[in-house]
Amino acid sequence: MKSDFRGHAVRVQSIGEAVLALQLVITQKKGARATHHILAYRISRPASDGSPAVLLEGSDCDGERPAGKNLLELLRKADAKDVLLVVTRWYGGVDMGSERFRAINTAGKEALRLYGLFTVEEAPPIKPPKPKRDKPAKKAKKRVTFSRDKRRSERHSSQIQ
Repeated sequence: MKSDFRGHAVRVQSIGEAVLALQLVITQKKGARATHHILAYRISRPASDGSPAVLLEGSDCDGERPAGKNLLELLRKADAKDVLLVVTRWYGGVDMGSERFRAINTAGKEALRLYGLFTVEEAPPIKPPKPKRDKPAKKAKKRVTFSRDKRRSERHSSQIQ
């Protein structure tokens, strides 16, 4: 069985709200059994002196490096503000290799689409994994070796003649 990935996008106005929203995702019955909670957030804080708003952003990979940074990049491309994006993974026992990052990004995109940030057509493309190259077969090296016994037998046979 492969892993299961679910994305959640939540509107948040502060780091405190982001922490509470994350706790809700983590403490749900199914969320508590998840293997990883990968997250990214972007929160806009208005400046008190009338200057442009300050944008707080961050991510956490929860052991799936660099998945958190990839989700943050997804939020940047969507120009999302005041949002927490969490992708939860339940490990299915099969090593997915780099394919898991595609699944994490897909779950994140779907959550943002449901959140209303963009449609599937507008979603930034996910980079496909690099194709695995077939390594050329190693050429067998020819070695000429003689064992001691063979040399001894050759030496003795020449003495006998």
